[in-house]
Amino acid sequence: MNPGALSDEALAALVTEAQVTLQKLGPARSELLDRVRKFGELYAALPQQPEGPALLYQTPDSAKVECHAINQRLVVGRLSRREQNAAGCDLTFKDAEMSRIHFEIESSEGFYILRDRGSRNGTVLNQQPVGAEEAILKAGDIISAGNTIFIFTGN
Repeated sequence: MNPGALSDEALAALVTEAQVTLQKLGPARSELLDRVRKFGELYAALPQQPEGPALLYQTPDSAKVECHAINQRLVVGRLSRREQNAAGCDLTFKDAEMSRIHFEIESSEGFYILRDRGSRNGTVLNQQPVGAEEAILKAGDIISAGNTIFIFTGN
């Protein structure tokens, strides 16, 4: 969602809803505020905002913020997909702590589902290990894999 495309009334309703939600959260509020702040920083640093669901990321060795669109399925890890290796990843990183095939995000019935692919160091969603479970992603969710942090933009 591009906040600039919202009407003043819709934006005001969204802000009001966020304020009410924050009041209900109590102690978890600071964690949510940190997530919102990080998302805002990365989103603002993009040269061009994505149209549709995407992963924002900033590798540990670069200050540059990048974005990768998510279509039906996105596989992330160290192993690049090539003609000789069709089983590789769509989005690759030179991150020694990331597995060759670390995690995937798949679109299913309007939801985006995060799955760890048996990674050595695990996939973490909002500071909670994903493990063998699947997780439904929401806008602003923070995914950690290896030394790389990702933020899911949502629809």
